This record gives sequence, C-alpha cells and structure tokens, in this order.
Amino acid sequence: MPPEASAIFEKAGVSLTDTDLYRVAEIYNFWEQKGETIWPGMHISTTPIQFIFPEKLDVLIGSAKPPENCVKQEVKLPGFGKTFCHRPDRKFLHGAATGREGGDLAVSVNTMEVFDEYVNGLIQKQTPGAEKFEKPYLMYLGEVAHELTHAYQHYEARNLPAKEKTGPLKMTKVDYPYQDGEACLLLGLEGRILSDIMDEENPGKVKELWRDFMAVRSERRGRLPGDLAQVENFMELSEGTAQYVGWSVQYGKNDEVKPLPQLAGDPRFGGYSSSDTLRVMLKQQLGTLELPVQSQWMRYVYTTGTALAYNLEKAVPGWKKGLFRKVSWSKTGLADLLTANVKRSGSDKKRLEAVHSRYDAAKLKAGIKEALDKDLAGNKVKLDKFYAAPGKRVSFSFAGAKPEEVMVLGPVLLTEYGKLRVFEAGATQVAHKLGEKDENSVHFAKALPLLIDRATGRLELALPDGAAPAVKAGKTVVKDGRTVYSGGVEYDNGIFKWKGEKLEVVEKDGITALTF
Repeated sequence: MPPEASAIFEKAGVSLTDTDLYRVAEIYNFWEQKGETIWPGMHISTTPIQFIFPEKLDVLIGSAKPPENCVKQEVKLPGFGKTFCHRPDRKFLHGAATGREGGDLAVSVNTMEVFDEYVNGLIQKQTPGAEKFEKPYLMYLGEVAHELTHAYQHYEARNLPAKEKTGPLKMTKVDYPYQDGEACLLLGLEGRILSDIMDEENPGKVKELWRDFMAVRSERRGRLPGDLAQVENFMELSEGTAQYVGWSVQYGKNDEVKPLPQLAGDPRFGGYSSSDTLRVMLKQQLGTLELPVQSQWMRYVYTTGTALAYNLEKAVPGWKKGLFRKVSWSKTGLADLLTANVKRSGSDKKRLEAVHSRYDAAKLKAGIKEALDKDLAGNKVKLDKFYAAPGKRVSFSFAGAKPEEVMVLGPVLLTEYGKLRVFEAGATQVAHKLGEKDENSVHFAKALPLLIDRATGRLELALPDGAAPAVKAGKTVVKDGRTVYSGGVEYDNGIFKWKGEKLEVVEKDGITALTF
C-alpha cells in the first residue's frame, strides 16, 4: 500500500489493506479466465469500485468522473493499478450495491472485516455469546460479481430500442399478493417444472415442460393486480441474471481458474469449487417456491430468474449475447423469450390439470394453508400492537387520490393483514402520483411505524408526546368542526411535513384526520 494512501486511511480511522484490495480485484482475474463461459460479451473491468466504511470514509477507485466532493489522489492502489479519491461517508451501506457516483456507475462494497463486524454486532444484540459470523469469501466475490452485472446491464441499456423502454411502474414488489394461496401454489408448480427442466435432456420433453411452465405462469399472472407482471419481468431480468452470474462465481465448478498469487496466503480463500454446487442450491430453492415467504416482497424472482437463466439455452440457443441492449430494464422479460421460440400447444386447462396431478398439488395446498394461517395470526398480533401504541393518532390522505396512486417509500419491513399494511420501520416519503408533474408528497424527518389502508389510500400513525403541528397558510376557515387552510400551506409536526395549496383538518374519534 502506498504510504500516502495509508496515511489517509489511518487519519480517517479505517483499515484498507492490500489483502482487502486483492480480494475484490480477484473478480477481474476470474472473469478474464471464465467470464465468456458464464456470460458471453460481458465486460466489467471499467466499472469503478468503491469501498465504504460506514460513517467514516468512502474510497472510490478507478472513476473517470468522480463526485465533486471526492478528493482525488494520484497514487495507484494495489490490485487495481488505478488512482482513487476519498470523501466522508454519507451512505451508511453494509453489504454491496450499484449506483451512480458522480458521472459513473460504481459498485460499492465493504471490506470483509467491516461487514463481519456489523453482522456480529447485530447477532450479539439478539443472542449474546453466539458464535461469530464470518462471510465466506466466495459469497463475497459472488456479490461483487452480482453488482458488476447490474452495472453492465445499465451500460448496455443505453442501446435499448425506444419500443422497449418503459416509464415508472405504478406497483412495486411489496404489492405482490403473497397471502393468495392459489398464487402461492401456482408459483410452487412453476418452480418444480423449472427444476425438472434442469434434469431433462430430451429436446421434445424439454419443449413440453416449457409449455407446462408457460401455462402455469399465465394462470398465476392472471391473478396479479395492476402492472405486477411487468414488475416480475423487470426483476427476473435484472436480479435473476445478476444472481445467476453471482452464483456461478460462488457455487459453479471453477477449480480450473488460477487465482491471483496474492490470495495464496489469504486464510479466507480456500479455493474455487470443484463441483457444480450451483445446480444443487438452485434446485433446493425451486423446491420451496410455494411457501408464502418466497412470494412476500417477490423474493422468488431471484430464484426463478436464475433458473430461467440456467435453462434458457435449451429453448433459445445463444440468448445471452447482447441481451441487455435488446431487453434490459424494459417491457420484455426472460420468460417472454420463450414465446418466440416455444409455441404454445394444446389446452392450458388440461396442462394445468396434469401439472397439479404430477406434483401432488393437494399436498402443497395443505402446507401453504398452514403457513398462511401462521403468518396471518402473527400479523394480527403485530397489527394490534400498532393500534395500541401510545401517542396522538394522526391520519392523512390525498384529496381525489385512488388507492393505487399512493406510494409509500420506506424500508421493506412490513406487516400485512388483509388490505392493511404497516411499514414497521417507518417511511421516508408518501407520495400521490410519484414522479408526475402534479406529485403531492409527505416527507418524514423521523421513522415511526406507519399504516396504509390499501383499500382507501388512507395512512395512520401515532405521534410521540411533544409532536406539535405548525401550520402556515394564506387563509384559515373554521366551520362545522372542520378547519380548512388554503394558499401556500405549510404543515410540519416535527415527524412529517407537507407543502401545498389546501389542507383540511378534522378531529374525529380521537384521530386528527388530514386531507392534503
């Protein structure tokens, strides 16, 4: 490590060593030897890497267009042979992510020690004295590959034809009806068909299995509201393919790859896998897709997307080449590639009956019902706890808003009970017509549990003691128990705030109801 760089890291109170750098740089060495086999044409070497030390320092390596507040250094770092810049951390990231940093897309990671320390802190809070966690090195390297795939997807998407580009989707993964038992069953059947395709080598039988898959998927998608089918397309295409690449690094048979010599003495690196454990891991996941927890927040797309990526060569030879400049971040999904190459045949109804019989759907249904009953009972307890929380209760809604037009932005930690959803970790923003010219938004300064009634679009929370509303307005009218503010209205209670032209306030049943 150049002494100039060491001095910067030491001053910031962080440790970034040669070993940390080579652990990430190994992905370039790996990709040079094996990349074309995993994903033909994919290049990763120009994507900047950013090491994040939460609340302390960010170190961005190899960026041609770094952020303005990133202090440039002319020394090159080991493993990368590229210069870097640094700045105080404001991302607070633990894990790995892809995002724009200045004029470039960059992949951000922690060092293995930083991530281990974070996880062990959480574990010790929950279970004092528990065995220490150490992230396996190949998992770490696979996550880097996963995020580099996302960067490549974004890069290629600049070439998308106009007809493939899509605007903002109205629904998100949290809107998936994971408590729909029939949808859970159909997803479980999809998983079993995809698993069988992995095993089948006879072209004729493979084609029939694909037709079964398309029939079951069509039936399940018929139960999905709004544009959730497009959300599924998008997530399978982006996350599924990235997971496929990451898992190919982590679990694939890669013992022919010669690692960097600097890894030889690294105790965290035990060599690449000598067998295809990716296949084993994927089949295990496919065999559990009927469980409601897989549908919750659309976790399943990582598995179905990976399985489609694993299997599609049997239906669409050469499909990976140039894929992301044709359909990335677009309207078309991986499953749609099938329809152009495997034509539907026969009666979907008869196929569904045969699939139900083949995979013992009755037994799957019983397991799904048991899991859903348990989930609902647990969520009812959480919902009662929300309603029993102390504090002044406040509700708000947007005038003239349809429920599906109201979007909550916040951590995906949810309680679901019927049409009621509690964001347990609060929200950063609630918006009506997000991203449109007439967007109407509430912004939160503090995180408190927040309920939304998805049938009405109404939201509710309990304010802590001392949270007092302050309202500025050009005009105030009080009549029939209703207060109406108009003309440049600003509302702020210390927890959330709103600006607009009209605010109506009503006190009813111990709740302050706001209409924006």
